[in-house]
Amino acid sequence: MVAQGKSEPALKGMVHAATVMAMTGADAIQNPILREQAWADLKARIGKEGYVSALPDDAEPPIKEMAS
Repeated sequence: MVAQGKSEPALKGMVHAATVMAMTGADAIQNPILREQAWADLKARIGKEGYVSALPDDAEPPIKEMAS
């Protein structure tokens, strides 16, 4: 699966996806109504408690193990 990322169709798809994300960001920067709607949607989804991580408070990323 990883090797497919080097193919021409995969690269074209990744460039297209990056373009869509960049243009969405530009839309959000330029359109205050869109930003307000996005914030309202986020607040509705996370509820009164806000974001709650599924990880325990004392969890640390396994950076040293990943670097080996």
